[in-house]
Amino acid sequence: MSSFLIKKNEEEVNVIKLNLEENGYDFRPRITNSDAKINKITLFNYSMIDVILSKKIDNEFKKIAAIVYDILANDDDNTTSDATIALDEVERLRGIILNKYQKFLEKEKEKKYLKKLRILENELRAKIVCVNSLNNYANENIELDEKRGRGR
Repeated sequence: MSSFLIKKNEEEVNVIKLNLEENGYDFRPRITNSDAKINKITLFNYSMIDVILSKKIDNEFKKIAAIVYDILANDDDNTTSDATIALDEVERLRGIILNKYQKFLEKEKEKKYLKKLRILENELRAKIVCVNSLNNYANENIELDEKRGRGR
């Protein structure tokens, strides 16, 4: 694997080619600069990687937690479909943590994130079951009223 290190002084620009065999964390930065175009950055320092990934996962978790809170606080009929979509988002984040970030995160942080995601998942599943059982109960009552008919 070949990599490059760019050092810029006021007078001259040096490009140094590095051959690194270690596996690092690759990401695309949001740096806009007219002088240089940066496609990819690879980090090899595990403490820096842990900080970056923790921040990234925290942001994603906050978004998902806000969605879950809105779903749990809402009593609309569309709650089941919204809860299913949120459940898919929880599963997606869990898959990313387990498949992509597991080798870079500390084990305690990984367990903490997975535990939080499990709690959100359980709440969403409970909401889905509750709404479905209420809908089934309401449908059974409507059917019973229709079967009885109107008497005097």
